[in-house]
Amino acid sequence: MDAIVYSLIQVVHNLNAAFLLAIPASWLWHRPSDPPSSATTATLVALWAVQGLTGAGFGGASLAFYGALPDLHPARLAALIVKMGCVVVATGWCVALLIGWKPAARASWLALAALAGVALSAAAVLRWAS
Repeated sequence: MDAIVYSLIQVVHNLNAAFLLAIPASWLWHRPSDPPSSATTATLVALWAVQGLTGAGFGGASLAFYGALPDLHPARLAALIVKMGCVVVATGWCVALLIGWKPAARASWLALAALAGVALSAAAVLRWAS
């Protein structure tokens, strides 16, 4: 049963991560001078929230099935902290956009794409570091 739960969390987490990178990257490619619309920004807030919740879901599943969080190697712990930081910063960035902050459009798309790319890179370390 634990494998099914972990797999379902992983599927949502991975697909969501792909969206978080694809949305700003596609805007950078097709419309780099257009600022993020309110609808796109709200979507990104929701996607980053889902990313944080599914990430926490891994820990919750470990607690539920094994009664403890995984014992993480220092490199994995560092990667986890980086991923959590990306979620916090990107969500804050998007919320600031929603409440009226207006940085340069290209800067917004680059920052959001970079945060998603860093989080994805940290995921590889989290998964494979020993």
